[in-house]
Amino acid sequence: MDIAPAHGLDIKSLRILILLLSECSVTRTAELIGLPQPTVSLYLKRLREAFDDPLLVRNGNTLVPTARGLKLEVSIRRILSDLDREFDPPEKFDPARGRHQFKLLLANCFGPTFLPKIISRIRSAAPESVIDVCPMPAYEQLAPLIMEGKADIALGNWPHPPDRFRQLPLFQSDFVGLVGDKSRWARQKWLSMEQYLAADHLSLTPSGNTAMSPIDARLDELGFSRKIAASVADYGSTPYVLAQTDMIFSTSRHFARELASLVPVTMVELPVDFGTMSFYALWHEREHLSPAHKWLRSVLRDATRDDARPRPVSLVDTRAASH
Repeated sequence: MDIAPAHGLDIKSLRILILLLSECSVTRTAELIGLPQPTVSLYLKRLREAFDDPLLVRNGNTLVPTARGLKLEVSIRRILSDLDREFDPPEKFDPARGRHQFKLLLANCFGPTFLPKIISRIRSAAPESVIDVCPMPAYEQLAPLIMEGKADIALGNWPHPPDRFRQLPLFQSDFVGLVGDKSRWARQKWLSMEQYLAADHLSLTPSGNTAMSPIDARLDELGFSRKIAASVADYGSTPYVLAQTDMIFSTSRHFARELASLVPVTMVELPVDFGTMSFYALWHEREHLSPAHKWLRSVLRDATRDDARPRPVSLVDTRAASH
């Protein structure tokens, strides 16, 4: 591909042309830009050859622009002005001004706790803006949506988030189980790994899709697998399913506390071997320096910062509970 300047001209040549056309004097132009007069005369010669027009002609003792020169002065001033604006510092993003559209991909688990905080903060600071929240797609569809600009940012808890994107760790949380209040597991404060693996499980992720499930990915690392008896499409339906079954729903402590405070479910501790799960925000490199996107990331960070800290399970207590 030819990337040479058109007709051998560069930005400096065009700026000299504007001066020549406005000053109508080679001598005066040379003085203004600090170049020798012969050098400016050489620039004018090259410009005349490039545009196939004299550009400046004699009118008595002065120079005057040709018709082509006058037309070029208008168009080149506009081009140079547009170019100069591109080098200006970007305007500071003011969320209160204008109507912005923020497109979020959200993992199910964010909905009950953080989504209200996120929307509230955006609405408070940017009342004219629109927030489009879409459910997290299948793992293989995530990258194309972000790369094609169909989503500004994705919030999730993937065991291994795609490394091709920018990443902001939001928080970590340990794993716990939720069971219905009438479940046989509700009477136990702790579950051993043997008990956990022997139980039937409720999941947000269909069986076998460990790319999206931090629980199954961690079990796979430990050399185990659980028996997923049922999977559901949304987080909000889990407590109602648990209330009428004997299944265990594994999630983060933060979300479990939230659900347990609203519906009749009981939280049980899981083996410490699970460790913690991480929650991330992902976005494309092209958005990284965007003032609007930087503001959005700050909102998400602040909305997930409060009381989203892990409460590690005691190793001693876990071992004691397994005997």
